[in-house]
Formats: sequence, C-alpha cells, structure tokens
Amino acid sequence: QEVSMETAGIHAARPIIIVESRDPLSTLDDDNWETQEQQQVTAILKAEDYKRIISALKTELRSVTHKKESAEKDCLSIQEELKQTRKEVIKGKTEQLVLRQELTKLEHLVTTQDTHIANMEQEIQELKRPSSSGGERLREEVEEELRSKEHQWLSERLDKERTIEALQLELRETRQQLQQYHQQEDLVGELKHQLTKSEHEISILKVQLREKETETRRYRALASKSPLALQREAPVGLPNFGNTCYINSIIQCLYSIQALRQYFISEKYKKDLNNMSEQKGEVALSLAEVFQALNSGTKTDESIRKFKKVMAKHDSEFEGHDQQEAHDLFLALLQCLHNDLSKSSNNEQINDHHSNSTSFIASIFYGVQKSVIYCREKKITVYSSTESFNNLTLSVLGTEEHKLGELLKNHLRPQEIDWDCQHCRQLHKCVHYTSISKLPFVLSLHFSRYGNSSHRNNHKGRVLFPPDNLSLGKDVAQVDYPSVYQLISVCNHHGTMTSGHYTAFCRRKKGSGGSQWWMMDDLDAHPATVQDAIAERDAHIVFYETVQDSFV
Repeated sequence: QEVSMETAGIHAARPIIIVESRDPLSTLDDDNWETQEQQQVTAILKAEDYKRIISALKTELRSVTHKKESAEKDCLSIQEELKQTRKEVIKGKTEQLVLRQELTKLEHLVTTQDTHIANMEQEIQELKRPSSSGGERLREEVEEELRSKEHQWLSERLDKERTIEALQLELRETRQQLQQYHQQEDLVGELKHQLTKSEHEISILKVQLREKETETRRYRALASKSPLALQREAPVGLPNFGNTCYINSIIQCLYSIQALRQYFISEKYKKDLNNMSEQKGEVALSLAEVFQALNSGTKTDESIRKFKKVMAKHDSEFEGHDQQEAHDLFLALLQCLHNDLSKSSNNEQINDHHSNSTSFIASIFYGVQKSVIYCREKKITVYSSTESFNNLTLSVLGTEEHKLGELLKNHLRPQEIDWDCQHCRQLHKCVHYTSISKLPFVLSLHFSRYGNSSHRNNHKGRVLFPPDNLSLGKDVAQVDYPSVYQLISVCNHHGTMTSGHYTAFCRRKKGSGGSQWWMMDDLDAHPATVQDAIAERDAHIVFYETVQDSFV
C-alpha cells in the first residue's frame, strides 16, 4: 500500500494531457505521451505549410486580377483607336471632295487662259498684215503688252504648278492613310477610286500646262524678232572702293540675266515693291539704281556705294571694308530682294514651296527639291518633304578635273544616315534620297573648295562645265519636262580662301546681233570668248539660263 501511494505521487507531479480515446482501457504511459507530442509538432508544421500555400495563392490571385484589369484597359484603348480610325477615313473622304472642287476650279482657269491665248494669236495675225506709217509704234506697243503678258503667264504657271504639287502631296498623304486603314475595305475602295480619278485630272492639267508653255515660247519667239534698242558694245564696269570686288562680280553676273535686267531697267519692279518689308524696299531700289547706272553708263560710283551701304544696313556681315564671300552676298541679296518684291506682307524665308509668298525673284531663281528617308528594314518610306532652293553647292575636292555632271550626281547621291525610325521604334541606318522635282529658270551652281588642303591658286581643281545645252537628266532631276540651259555668266575667285580677288565672265547681247563674252574686272571690261569662260580654273559660281527664256 505504501508503494502504491508513492507511485501515485510520482504520477501526480507530471502534466496531465486529456486525450480522447475509443479505448477506455488505454492509459497515459510515457510512450503514449511522446507520440502525442510528435503529432502536435506535425500538426503545427502542416498548418504553417497551409499558410504558405494560401499566401502564394493570394499572390497569384492578385496577379491574375491585375492582368485582367490591364486586358480590359487594352480592350478599351483598341476600341478608341478603332473609332479614331473611322473618323480619319471619313475626314479623308471629305478632303477628297474638297480636292475635287479645287481641280474643277483649275480646269476653269486653264479654259480661261486658252481663251486669252486664242485672242493673242488673233492679234499677232493682224500685226503680220501690212501696216501704215504708224505700224511701227503699234508694233512696239504690242511688244510691250506681250512682255507684260509673258510675265503674267509665268506667274500664273508657277501658281498652277504649286497647286498641282500641293495636290500631289495630298494624294501621297491620302495613300499613306489608305495603307494604314486598309482593314476598312469598303471605305478604302471608294477612296482609291477617287484617287485614281484625281490623278487622271492632274495628268490632264499637266498636258494643258505644257501646251500653254509651248504657246508662250512661240509668243516670245515672235517678240524677239521685233527691233530692240541699240546697246553699247562695251559693257560698263564698276569701281572698287576698298575690297568690293565681290560685290562688283555678283552684280555683273546678275545684270547679264536678261529677264532680271529688263525687270529693273523698265521699272516694272515698282509695281511689286513692298514698302512694308523688313528692308522697306531699300535693297530693291538700290539694286535698280545700279542697273540703271550700268545701262546709262553714268553714276556708277554713287550707285554702287549706296548699294554697299544699304546691304550693310540690313546685314551686319557686309559692314566695314573687309572682303566678304561672293556666294554669301548672292544668297543674302536674293532673300532681301524676295522680301522687297514679295506680294505677301510677311518676310519669311522661302523654304516651303507651298508658301503664299511669291515674287519675281522666286519665279526666276527658285526650284524645288524632294527629300526622302527610306527604311530598308521595313522597305517603306518613313519621311518625305519638299523645299525650295536657289542654288546648289557642289563640293570640289582635290586638284584633278571634275565634270559638272559627276559633281551633280555626287551631290544628289543617296546617303546612309542614322534615323530614329518610328516604324522600327529604334535608331538605325536608313537611306536619304534627294532629287530635284522642279528646275529653276536660272540655275546657280556654287563650287565649294573649302575641303582642299592646299590654298595655292594653281592647285585648284578645275570644273568642266558646258557653255550650252546643259540638260539635267532623270538621274539628277525627276521632272516631267527638263529645261535646257545655256551659260550666261561666271563669277571667278582668284586666290585663297582667306584672300584674293573676284572677277566675272559675262555674256551680253551685241547691238549688231548675236552675243559677246566679256571679262569684267571692276572698272575694266575686256573682250573674251566662251572658251575663256569655261577654261577658267577659278570659277566660283556659274549661272545658267533656260534657253527658252533667254534673249541672248
């Protein structure tokens, strides 16, 4: 009995764990207690595993929910883009209707001009009949009217060409829209039909313009047969009052251009004079005075000094008595003359050939060149633009001879450039193409030798340029009716890039008929030949004039 009490005391000191058991006879001995403790630990570990699994499932659920929300947003964005696409297609259809109305107006204008041409033909036929003693005076009046009509037709032709180029640009943009929205099959089919019809109408307008140009050349040929005022055999020179030879050479070259010379001498420029320009018409007035002095042979000293002063007033580069670059003067003078003789009130530079700003200067000296960026990865055009130009600067490197045609091809050769392509969404190599889409009436070519390492005169590379029949082929000018040019004047620079002297070769009409080349060196005028002009190794700027627009 004592042993039983001691045993009972020992068991009473241990923790009591109540465990349900189906066996009422089971007792809590030491082995059973350890087994139950292990089961508890196992249960706790399983509970922690369940918590981790539940946490992972919750994370995955949040990710799936986020993806679902993102997909819903993408769906809404696609629906919005589809709505915008439909709006753009409707807008393109509206623009096509407007374009068609403009083409109808152009047809009406061409019909009106044809009527004017028929009337002028009738007047010319009447002039061919025997006239009375007053016939000579009447003939001179008709010649003056013909020259006026010629200038008017030239301006109208340029306006129509700009309109056609604008329509062609709109057509190209519409084609790009059609390529982007090709999924809208019904609307795209209708737009393509309208595009084809518009292109046909444009081709008809081009044919009509060519016919009108032929008529204009015929009128000019008739007018050129009329007696002109006798001109002195030797041209008048200009004084050099301190490193102004660069001014004299450029003015003599410009004075050789018949259309420009007659425009200023006949004072037709006064009708176009824009006193609201930045220069207030001062540059045009001063150049007109110089041309009048060269024509009369008087006041050349006074007029050239005034011209230098006016140019310095409006461009600080020509202040002082340092010799400047003749090419820089030529570009600055063209811009100032355009501003002074522009029909619009603004004085923006002529960069956009669709600009409403026109002038007689722009109609003579400005052409249009096209720039295209081509992606070789996607095999598509990623960028296209057009801009006006008044001269082409051709790089003449080395001391060897260069053919003018090769220099032009090199200038317009495709170049590989780095381009941020929006279609590829990355910066990579693309091809830059440049071509001439409209040739100017007076083509000015500047030979740049700034890349030569040697400055000595006898180390200049000579450029072989033709005196007549310069025709820019399809590999240079992408135009429908290329002009044929003849050399009219050459500006020469003798010396190095930092110093030297400017002279000019000029082609002038002789009073007895035909033409004569002259070497103009400030006040001195020496007879020369066309071979002297084209053999000049120091040629700096050459001026070519279209044959149909030349009276020389």
